[in-house]
Amino acid sequence: MAARSPKASHDRDDIESDEKHRRALRTVSMLIDLDLARGSLDGDRLVALVLGQYEATFM
Repeated sequence: MAARSPKASHDRDDIESDEKHRRALRTVSMLIDLDLARGSLDGDRLVALVLGQYEATFM
């Protein structure tokens, strides 16, 4: 089964403004910098954000 290519950025409208994009990047960056424990609330939040984006892009 061939891998699907990422969706083109112009096809995406989930972060429709520069401010929302910056806010999302700050949130992910903050969560990564916390060096989160597996199973913690914030750790689960980061996993959900990353996996949700991965699935939306590649699946």
